[in-house]
Amino acid sequence: MDFHQQLAHTKKYAEAFWQKEMIDRPYVCVTAPIKPVAFSWSPAKSFDVCMREAYDEILIPYQNLIDHTFFGGEALPNLELTLGPDQYAAFLGGTIEASSENVTTWVHPFIDDWSDFHAQIDRSPDGYFEKLKRFFEYAAKQASGRFLLNMLDLHSNMDALSAMRGAQNLCFDLIDSDEEIHRVLKEVNDTYESVFQMVYEAGGMKEAGTIGWSPIYCSQKSAVLQCDFSCLIGPEHANEFVFPAIEYKASFTGSQHLSLRWKRCTAPFGYNSFARLYRLYSMGVRCRTAAYA
Repeated sequence: MDFHQQLAHTKKYAEAFWQKEMIDRPYVCVTAPIKPVAFSWSPAKSFDVCMREAYDEILIPYQNLIDHTFFGGEALPNLELTLGPDQYAAFLGGTIEASSENVTTWVHPFIDDWSDFHAQIDRSPDGYFEKLKRFFEYAAKQASGRFLLNMLDLHSNMDALSAMRGAQNLCFDLIDSDEEIHRVLKEVNDTYESVFQMVYEAGGMKEAGTIGWSPIYCSQKSAVLQCDFSCLIGPEHANEFVFPAIEYKASFTGSQHLSLRWKRCTAPFGYNSFARLYRLYSMGVRCRTAAYA
């Protein structure tokens, strides 16, 4: 694959997508193996490689995978660097757990009392944030002209609070300590831009553009906005806590995807929530849904 030629092609269809237009067909991504090659990736492996700073254990095999993969339609080679789904909580003080028996990582809840917590990114040299930054910086040099790095799947806002406190406890907190949750959520939201900018700059995305696990390319800033915790709450709490946080994040990125995860296809949103979805759409957000049985 000629990466520069494919990128130029993809940019045209991506621009049409973000402008709510279509050239001759929808934006489509298709990949298929030309020749089977050995490549192993998981959030747990990415975490392990990042912590040991053994970056080439992922980067070299991935470049070999690219050479033996067909990229059709608007598909582009893109690699995800991650510490796992609870990485945002780890940036705020959590400890990431991993096991050889699992392909993912997790953070055990560590907040007993919100009154003692104040959101601040741990920027110590050997902390998760700085280690991941170094991973992105190294990978960006290897990726230049060959493949893209994904914007982090951040799971910030209420997802971060859920990881720190535990989902069940957070559900009770929305009823018993709503003012405290508003305070903490604002503090966590205030850290989002610095985390986003770290990934955007360290990953060379200003020059290369952005992409993510939702593989729609954008030449500007973009991210997948989501809140999996919304599956556990109703319309009232979604409007009070979830949507304001998503709107805040949408306000400073150029283009966004909103991932709606609906348990058993039953949306936890009422009429007012759909009005807010329309507002997000008018801000440039494009929605996708994922239904779980």
